[in-house]
Amino acid sequence: MNDNVVNHIVAETNKYGSGDNIFLVLMGILQKPTIHNYWSKVVTTDTPYFRSVMPQRRFLAINRYLHFVDSETLGPTNPLHKILPVISMASKSFRLVYTPLSDVCIDESLMKCRGRLHFIQYNKSKSARFRVKFYKLCFSKNSYICDLKSYVGKDKTNGTPANLFRRLFPAGTNVCGKVRTNRKNMPRELFKQSLKVGEAVPCASNNLTALKWKIKRDACILSTKHTLYFAETGEWGRKTKKNKS
Repeated sequence: MNDNVVNHIVAETNKYGSGDNIFLVLMGILQKPTIHNYWSKVVTTDTPYFRSVMPQRRFLAINRYLHFVDSETLGPTNPLHKILPVISMASKSFRLVYTPLSDVCIDESLMKCRGRLHFIQYNKSKSARFRVKFYKLCFSKNSYICDLKSYVGKDKTNGTPANLFRRLFPAGTNVCGKVRTNRKNMPRELFKQSLKVGEAVPCASNNLTALKWKIKRDACILSTKHTLYFAETGEWGRKTKKNKS
C-alpha cells in the first residue's frame, strides 16, 4: 500500500464524498470485534492513536463514502470494475518492490465476503462459508505475493497442462504441479493403474515427468524439473514414524 494507491483512494473518495480512510488499512492489521472498540477508552484495549486523528463519528461519515474509482468514466465491463484500479496499482507495486528468485508458486486463496456476487465461492466446511477466490503468485521461501488475480467466473484455459509445460521448458522455465490423471495428453497407464498405500507409478517423455502415488488417496504431479528417482527428505512422518521420501 504505497503513496500512489493511498492518494488514488483519497482522490476518488473526495469526488464521491469526502475524507481519507487509511484507518481501514490499520484495522486490517490491528483487528478488534467492532469499530467502536478502536475509540474505546478501556485501559486493557485502549488504542489512543485513532482518537488522536479523528472522532469516531467523523470516521463513520468518511467510511460511508469510501470510493476507489470514478463511476462515470468506467463502465461495468468487469465484475470488479469498482475496485479494479486499486487492485492493478497494488499488483504493480508488488512487482516493483521485490523480485523473487526461481522458486515461485501459484495457488488459490479465499477471502471472506458477505456481498452478493455471482462468482462467490461456497464451502460448507468453513466457518465463513461464503468467500471470494484469488489466484496468487508467491515466492515460495517467504510467501511474498508477487501478483494476484481474482476469480470472477469460469476460467478460460488454452490447451492442456502437458502442452503448457512443454511450451515453457524451452524458455528456461521449469514447472511442477498437481494434475488430474484423466486430463488430455496424460499417460493412460496412470489413469488405469490401481495403487496400494505407499506405491507409486512414474512415467517420463521428452523432459516431462508424470508421477502417481497413493498416501490416503491417489495424487498425481507433472514436472519438467524432477526425475524419476526417489530420495529421502530426512523428515519423519508423525504417524508412521518412518522416513519420508
